[in-house]
Amino acid sequence: MRSTPTPARISTRLARHGAIALTMVQSACASMHGAESVETGLAELARGDVDRARVTVASGTVVMLYSPRVQGDSVVGFRDRGSRTRLAIPRDSVRVVETEQLDRGRSALGLIGISAAVTAGVILAALLLLSTGS
Repeated sequence: MRSTPTPARISTRLARHGAIALTMVQSACASMHGAESVETGLAELARGDVDRARVTVASGTVVMLYSPRVQGDSVVGFRDRGSRTRLAIPRDSVRVVETEQLDRGRSALGLIGISAAVTAGVILAALLLLSTGS
């Protein structure tokens, strides 16, 4: 026999599912966009507000950089999010710069959808608790 869910258990489940949904929406709302030119892409990196960039070098190798920056004559970043291993790419060997950009419209729709789902979950949980007499 299944036990009746408590309000604490329901709110924990809702929070967990909401966090998962928010992560999925955020990742779905970001995409890579190529700069018009290498210089334009490097200027974006120099501003310091890019979280992730995909850089193609002269050999054709594509490198993903986290927290990329332009420092002197190099593009410098980390190979993965958890790592603190820095990688420097000579600026003159960079052929393509693609930066991750957030689509605000898709993000807003995703947040509205998550809010509606969480609200519906809370209402259903409250109705369940009221119907069981708890």
